[in-house]
Amino acid sequence: MKKTQAHGEDMKKTQAHGEDMMKTQAHGEDMMKTQAHDEDMKKTQAHGEDMMKTQAHVMCFTG
Repeated sequence: MKKTQAHGEDMKKTQAHGEDMMKTQAHGEDMMKTQAHDEDMKKTQAHGEDMMKTQAHVMCFTG
């Protein structure tokens, strides 16, 4: 019976490990969101550069 109880405790550890794995997976998903956000930031930055080009183009006309 003690062995069975010890086995039960191992099962709890395994379950706890499973929960940690889920946390890790959730963290991985957050990392992907962050990466996607970085990509959006790059797009925004590229858009900012396009805006500067447009502004420079407007200056050519008005200048």
